[in-house]
Amino acid sequence: MKKQVMKVLLSTMLCVAMIGTTCFAADKEIETTGDSSITGNNTVENPVYRVTIPTTLVYAVDAFEQKGQSQIYSEDFSIINKSNVAVKVDVKVKVAPVAGVTLAASADAVSEADDSKNLFFAAEVPSAVTETPAAGAPYKDTTGTAVPGMVTDSGKHYASVDVLKAVSGNDAATGTAVNDEMIDTTASAGDYTKSAVVALGSEDTNLTFALEAADYTTYFDDASDVDSTAQAFKNVAASKAGSTTFRFSGKVNSKAAWADNDLTATAVYSIIGLSSTNYTDLIAKEVAIDDSTTAHGYVTEQPVEAAPSIANTTAVAALGSPATWTLNFGGGSLAATDVAKVQFKKTTGETSTVNPSHITMSGNTLTIGSAITDVNTELTVIFNDAAATQVVVKVVRS
Repeated sequence: MKKQVMKVLLSTMLCVAMIGTTCFAADKEIETTGDSSITGNNTVENPVYRVTIPTTLVYAVDAFEQKGQSQIYSEDFSIINKSNVAVKVDVKVKVAPVAGVTLAASADAVSEADDSKNLFFAAEVPSAVTETPAAGAPYKDTTGTAVPGMVTDSGKHYASVDVLKAVSGNDAATGTAVNDEMIDTTASAGDYTKSAVVALGSEDTNLTFALEAADYTTYFDDASDVDSTAQAFKNVAASKAGSTTFRFSGKVNSKAAWADNDLTATAVYSIIGLSSTNYTDLIAKEVAIDDSTTAHGYVTEQPVEAAPSIANTTAVAALGSPATWTLNFGGGSLAATDVAKVQFKKTTGETSTVNPSHITMSGNTLTIGSAITDVNTELTVIFNDAAATQVVVKVVRS
């Protein structure tokens, strides 16, 4: 007996000394010297693409604004990403007027000098959206088919109680039903209190939207509980990042006799997937509506050509206090980087330049001291862009 114990101990000691060789079998045991190689081919994890886009373009010439919108009325055209990856959606929109109808380049260019049919037609993207959720329902697999009897156990989801039983090997195994946790989104409506307005014409105008990935649940659809997993849609991305919308708007000559079918609008959709990094980079380029607001999900991949401007051309300031304005330096080749100078008119009518010591620039905020604003109610700000853009600002005493 003592000899047998010693043999076991000796065997154990030898194994401990030989850890990493042949005592503990790895995926492959190397028993000879020389080279050893392995090969393998890749597989592809294909994304699940599910994007809801409009199937009709419903709009009308509403010359007298009976719908409470502009003189061009339309429904919201919702775009909702239900994919398991973020997507970029390009919408190419163009308008074909019939003979006798003229497209104006801007709202200001619409003429009511006679009864000619001329109008400005645009796409409008809101600053915020509201999503319409459906009632809770069973999860749907990647084909849109409901996953019957999905249950969860110990944090894992299974296609049914029967699958869970097979995994556990226990006929009494049960799970917590989660069939009504899927919340679908059926529509997206815009808040157009602030919006980006894009002129449309007879040539394609491209609208680009970046939408975040939807939330998916991974579940086991057989008894392997290892690698035979499937995904089920749960809901769209949080914070309404997975949906957006746009509508048509514009201005028309209200003296014209408008008729059905005076215009034909066409929208062509193109969708590609985005990695997390590419989505983050793209959504950072949301189009600015003003200095503090962007168009929801609407992005530009090119510099926006915009001249410098000042939103609050009138500043309210108490006597003896400086006045402040918020500047927009513009974009693209038309942009400025600074204010070149500020001018005012003397009582004699001559134009004079404000001494730079009275001017403070902090980011895009321009402040002019009370020594100037107390005696001048109107000033001209001149930017340093190529066109030397001039904007007249005023001071109102509070």
